[in-house]
Amino acid sequence: MGRATIRKKGCIVPQTGAGELSVKKLEDYTLVIRPDDNGTFVAYVPAIEGCHAWGKTHEEARAELANVFDMIAEEYAEAERPLPSDVELTVARAS
Repeated sequence: MGRATIRKKGCIVPQTGAGELSVKKLEDYTLVIRPDDNGTFVAYVPAIEGCHAWGKTHEEARAELANVFDMIAEEYAEAERPLPSDVELTVARAS
């Protein structure tokens, strides 16, 4: 028997074997938002391949990233696949 999946905007809720729900939303992930060379901002989720967006401001990039995340979460739900776990990042200056 396959796993049931409930879709909600901004998250994926796969049904686990024990009847418990596992919810992942954008806020569960590490986001990177940085200025780009052309005066815009790039936002991305390092844990999720293809989950990136840009905007004229960091707020706009973050809002667009939420839209991209929703689309990717829906694709994972349709494929009955869980979203990947978050990754740990290290930020350091080269010296």
